[in-house]
Amino acid sequence: MKLSLTSYHKDLHPLCGFFVESSDLTDWLTALHRLGLDPTKLEIHGLPTNTANQIWGCLVLVDQSLLPDQLGKYQSAHILGGKLIIPEKSRVIPELTTYDFEQLFRTDTYVLHPDFGLFKLTESISLDKHLETGELTTLNSSRPKDFKFNSEEIIAFTVEASPEDELKLELESMKKREKFTDNPLSIGEKLRLAFYKKFLITENGQDGKISLNPNGSSFEKLSKLLGLSGPNAHDGFLEDFRNLQERNKKEVDKLLDLLKDNPEEALRFAIPLEEHGYTRGKTNAEFKMQDRGSNFSIFGGFKPSWRAGGTVDLGDEYYRLQNQYLDSAKKLKEKGEFEKAAFIYLKLLKDYNSAGETLREGKQYEKAALIFLEYSKNELKAAECYEQAKVYNKAIELYEKLEKLEKAGDLYLLTGNRNAANKAYQTQINKELDHNKYIAAANISKNKMLNLSYAQELLLIGWKSKTDQYNCLRSYLNNMSDAKEVWTHLERINRSDVNSSNDTIFLKVLKDEYSNQDENKNKIKNLAYTLLSQLLEQGRISSHELLSFNRENSRLRADTMRYESKKNSKRNN
Repeated sequence: MKLSLTSYHKDLHPLCGFFVESSDLTDWLTALHRLGLDPTKLEIHGLPTNTANQIWGCLVLVDQSLLPDQLGKYQSAHILGGKLIIPEKSRVIPELTTYDFEQLFRTDTYVLHPDFGLFKLTESISLDKHLETGELTTLNSSRPKDFKFNSEEIIAFTVEASPEDELKLELESMKKREKFTDNPLSIGEKLRLAFYKKFLITENGQDGKISLNPNGSSFEKLSKLLGLSGPNAHDGFLEDFRNLQERNKKEVDKLLDLLKDNPEEALRFAIPLEEHGYTRGKTNAEFKMQDRGSNFSIFGGFKPSWRAGGTVDLGDEYYRLQNQYLDSAKKLKEKGEFEKAAFIYLKLLKDYNSAGETLREGKQYEKAALIFLEYSKNELKAAECYEQAKVYNKAIELYEKLEKLEKAGDLYLLTGNRNAANKAYQTQINKELDHNKYIAAANISKNKMLNLSYAQELLLIGWKSKTDQYNCLRSYLNNMSDAKEVWTHLERINRSDVNSSNDTIFLKVLKDEYSNQDENKNKIKNLAYTLLSQLLEQGRISSHELLSFNRENSRLRADTMRYESKKNSKRNN
């Protein structure tokens, strides 16, 4: 097997020491002194160059707990499977399994480095054999205090959650609801309005236009009575009629008009549907725009101060008001007023999910999360909102409560906590294994925990336990990048793990490998023929299976058809 190194953005394996690139023993000792290491608690191995009789430097093996946080200019060393040591920020191609380590390295330890290749470690160097020390003199010296410096590399970050009380205070800071200031018509004004409609005003029901009918003595008499004359009389009557007609509208009509013209202003007077008596039930009282409380906010309470008793029947007006609320919310969202639109959904329409989604659309994720938690009781959507807000600690808490442990592990990684992430991933793997989901468990191990060897073990267990055997073995082989390695494992599996319960599945895998490979085509074909002969003799497969390994052989195709035809004839007789 050919091993090579490729650069990687982080270290995947445990720290075991560091490299010193120098052929001078003095530089080795200087490195130990700079890092404050005791020579009696470490191993030093000399490393060669690719040129004979020349030294590249040394490898210092020491317990990770004895190393300082920063190695400075010295390159760290990391160990794979207890057998292979590589430099920092690198990975081995292809990835090695536990079986590979046992077969390739056995009981020895090797170093793989891009400068000098693969080198087997032998006996370590004893420094006391190479040092000559005379009598030491006492010097008045002092050592500066140890210090640490921060790395400029950003490993992870998270956002601290905003205090919930402050969020609620922001959501309650909208304008207080107020009483509507229009005065009802007096008896005289009602009579005047009726007179207009009967004698003076012509209304066009189709386009809503109004005009003054100047014919007749009524117009002249009313002009003299009101002290109006000349060209201004015409406009004066129309203006007076409009004012009286507007003030004479139903309260619901007033609210609807205000919602159309100025939805933000209308929120001061809006009433919630299905709350505090505003229903489609029996009429016991008349709806008044003046009867609402003064404090109405997303998280605030609603204290009505209405004078009439019983319930208020809005009748068909209920649906008119409901449709107008929806239209107003849509317009507010188009203007970017997501919080006010959410106010309409939550408090006026009682549509909690739309309220949360509206705040989410407006990127007010923490407020949306509070809506989903307090009103919708939807912890999953709340977790998603906290995640979008990068408030990972609250998102993790909810994901763990919901047993979405793979997701929790992903967020632990974003916070830089690999240990907690792996713990969450392992718990999720255990859950998958409880349901015999070996593929899902292996994918988490490989892609999230970066533990390919464990993933391969899980896939082999799935293959041997007769659970989704084909996909488990297929994934197991796909995780190998080297064709020779694939052939080695195919031989081993055929020798030790193939039996009457899985031989046809193994044949199917061989067909796949035969189609996908060039290097081992003949070997795979011969292995398949051995298996095919046994299965054909037992009558468990069709001879057509031979064609999978001989697609261009027209003669074999004809012979196969004749063979199957004769076999069917004997069976029918």
